[in-house]
Amino acid sequence: MPTWAVILLIVCIMVPVDLAIVYALLRGPVDEIFNALHKRHPPQEIGTGAMRHNFQSVKKDIVNMGWSVHFAVDDAFVHIMPAAVLRWCGAKASSVPVQLVREKRASARLPEIAVGEVTLRAPAWVLREAIARANLLNGSGA
Repeated sequence: MPTWAVILLIVCIMVPVDLAIVYALLRGPVDEIFNALHKRHPPQEIGTGAMRHNFQSVKKDIVNMGWSVHFAVDDAFVHIMPAAVLRWCGAKASSVPVQLVREKRASARLPEIAVGEVTLRAPAWVLREAIARANLLNGSGA
């Protein structure tokens, strides 16, 4: 068998195996984070004036999902939208009311926050923006 055929055979076997491993490793955290939120907080339309950042990092326990989540915060909701890789693993979008987002452990970059019923580490701007908008809704000022 020629060398190029051996290389092609190895690639054709390794790529599907690697994809299956990635899928299997991500499926549990995807269910625990995204689908748990989706069941209680289905996606809503993003309001005008929302602050949005794409390809943000989220961490849950030892699983770091870097550059795989899009966030938008409007006057009523924190919108959590998984990127294509996580959607491929079954992740679904959700919109959590800003009043349900609270800080659990402080950190300058990735504070631990409670988003509805799920605790995870998310970008600090999401927490700041959600708290500011919740205060406006409650009439507490900016």
